[in-house]
Amino acid sequence: MKIRFNMVIEDTEPIELLNMERGELQAGNIGLSSAEVKSLLSCGQKALIDAQATVYARHQQCEQCKNALRFKGHNTIVLRTLYGKIDVDSPRFYRCICRTPRTSSRASFSPLAEILPERTTPEFQYFQAKWASLMSYGMTLNLLNDVLPIGDDLSKEGIRDNVARIVQRLDHELGEEPESIITQGIIEQLLNPLETQEPLVVGIDGGYVHARNGSRQEGCFEVIVGKSIPAKGDTKCFGFVQRIEGKPKRRLQDILDSQGFQANQPIVFLSDGADTVRNLQRDMSPNAEHILDWFHVTMRLTVMGNLVAGLHNGRMRSRSTVFADLLESVKWNIWHGKVDRSLERAKELRKKLAKASAVSRENARKLRGKLGKFIGYISANRDFIPNYGKRYRAEKLITTSFAESTVDQVVSRRFVKKQKMRWTERGCHSVLQLRTRVINDELRSVMQGWYPGLQIAA
Repeated sequence: MKIRFNMVIEDTEPIELLNMERGELQAGNIGLSSAEVKSLLSCGQKALIDAQATVYARHQQCEQCKNALRFKGHNTIVLRTLYGKIDVDSPRFYRCICRTPRTSSRASFSPLAEILPERTTPEFQYFQAKWASLMSYGMTLNLLNDVLPIGDDLSKEGIRDNVARIVQRLDHELGEEPESIITQGIIEQLLNPLETQEPLVVGIDGGYVHARNGSRQEGCFEVIVGKSIPAKGDTKCFGFVQRIEGKPKRRLQDILDSQGFQANQPIVFLSDGADTVRNLQRDMSPNAEHILDWFHVTMRLTVMGNLVAGLHNGRMRSRSTVFADLLESVKWNIWHGKVDRSLERAKELRKKLAKASAVSRENARKLRGKLGKFIGYISANRDFIPNYGKRYRAEKLITTSFAESTVDQVVSRRFVKKQKMRWTERGCHSVLQLRTRVINDELRSVMQGWYPGLQIAA
């Protein structure tokens, strides 16, 4: 059996794309093979682009006087597409005399080169960015090579550069970091309060990524991640590297604006109480309620409880019961929003530990250190500590468990866990911007806004 695939373009002769033969039908030769599909797509892409470029060049005229432009010569540009790298004929034309002073040189230009400055089709950029946000650059390269006829024309470095270019454009469009979110427009909204409604909830947390600096491996750096949950509509997440992000409040404000948030709408921020997170949510809205996440409070108390349990030996048995009671009192007072009383009990426990027997001196020393940090942590976040018990009974959020899952979804699955790579802060920040937009289902619409006419299947 002989099969021939041709492409017919209006007013041109048919173009042969693929000529093949098939023997007797078997399970292994039914239909087109992946290699044949790649060849068919690559040849079809080449034929279509050549035809489009020819028609485009044929109708070049001055935008001002509408006279036909004078032809100068031919060049070739290399265009990287989803279906292979293609050499495209790029005619050059002299600029019209009406557009240039008579005393200056009438420089030539290539119209095709001007509309394709990146030499990569937007669709190809999109798929590189999308998959690079979901898996490693190496796995992205293997995936695209498996299903598309891109050959050896794409590398991990090329994918990384494409990611950087897209993120640079996204950051440029983000706008400048405002000195204050509270503007005249917001003040006018506050004078016209909305009817009572469910608040928008924002949970913010931090994660850590293995760092690298050149050839040296140096510890970790912090990544800030959050999720915004409106009463109605889709949730959205965001993330950035603290030391790289220059416009954190602008980024968060854009997320809120995209969900239709208004200044006279109630909003609740839940966070772990770290300085970086506390500064991010400050002044975002005059109607904001800031709450220290109960999970992070009780996590510290649990660690100290385990250390107290380690004091149950010998002569320390009776004292450790006293210590456990004091620690339980610390927790009870925090749960009921009695911050001052909780701090008093914590300090009392710390003083008693200073007189602990030498039998468990090491555990007592560790516990005193934990208590000191806990006292500082609660003191720094005292304004964000509500009556957790009352909120819990009212079925209101007291923990950022949903933010913890966002850290896992945004950070851990791509940057940590089974991934053995280490990251620069800039590289991690770039991938985070794309990853959150892919998770939010925004990258497609962003690129379609940049490139009118771009069609990307959902």
